[in-house]
Amino acid sequence: MSHDCIEYGIYYVYIPRNRSLDYDSEVRYDVSVTCTDGRQPSDEGHLMFYVIKNIPPEFTDLPREEILPQQSTSSDFTIPIVVTDADTATTSLSYAINCEPSASCPFSWTTTSTGADIKTTVDFSTIQVPAFDIHVTVNDGDTTVGSNVLSVYVENINDIPVFANAESDLKIGVEENTAVGTLLYTYFTTDLDSVDVVTYSWTPTTNSYFDIDSA
Repeated sequence: MSHDCIEYGIYYVYIPRNRSLDYDSEVRYDVSVTCTDGRQPSDEGHLMFYVIKNIPPEFTDLPREEILPQQSTSSDFTIPIVVTDADTATTSLSYAINCEPSASCPFSWTTTSTGADIKTTVDFSTIQVPAFDIHVTVNDGDTTVGSNVLSVYVENINDIPVFANAESDLKIGVEENTAVGTLLYTYFTTDLDSVDVVTYSWTPTTNSYFDIDSA
């Protein structure tokens, strides 16, 4: 490498664009710099560059499993994820986080000074999906690690009772001289939670002539 010199000239040695160092390919580079004013003699300097191997970030707590009770997990519950990096500030790390199944995912996430926080976005009493997988990758600008998985299991999901014989347009004929208290129709329901007590309610029309047993 040669450049014309002026008094107190300053020149820089740098890595050009679209070039990157790879520790596994080359550990040391010898650079000779010659300074000349077009006449003899010239001056020469020697530089030796040693590539320091990048230390990738590490998850300290993934993969792992979390069990969240359906009936007691609020909409602001936080699951922390911790990442360390020996040679990169954790605030400089970037993350990619995805949830499966995505259509019903009840989580959001934010990055922190120590990694990321996975937060619930709804009251889990409304959740009917038994499990979610949250895939997390982290990149320090050189190496991508992951994806590592946080598996969240929803415990004691309440099974919704289901009508066994409900029809939206069921038509029942009732004679006009039918006695008060006559049974007109019986609804049947199924509930996988056998210990649950199923109750019934309805919204009658104005001046309704009908009623329903609540249990």
